[in-house]
Amino acid sequence: MDAEGRGYMRPVEAIASTRERRLTGQRVIVVLEGASLELAQGKDRSLQLLNSLEHKQLLRKCDRQGDEVRPDIAHHCLLSLQESPLNRAGRLCVFIRTADRQLIEISPLLTVPPTYQEFAKLM
Repeated sequence: MDAEGRGYMRPVEAIASTRERRLTGQRVIVVLEGASLELAQGKDRSLQLLNSLEHKQLLRKCDRQGDEVRPDIAHHCLLSLQESPLNRAGRLCVFIRTADRQLIEISPLLTVPPTYQEFAKLM
């Protein structure tokens, strides 16, 4: 456990800390294509990550299906990828391309929150 009680702490020296070093040599590049990471205005007027469970009325109003808006899938994929042996060895590059064509590079040092609610706050 780390100092904050978050569980397993990855050895930082095993992870390539600079982008250039991570992008040279043998590596695996993963692109999560079409990830649904959209923001919506919540009931309290704050911006929230749009999902099909909390924003049903908004989706109906915009004539969208609930299966189009699944940020929990991106969360689950990131959890699996960031804890993989490839990532711990510094040989994994992860990118997310959102549904609106934005490209996000994920740092190998990112600790993905274990719960979806914490992940939504991070986004």
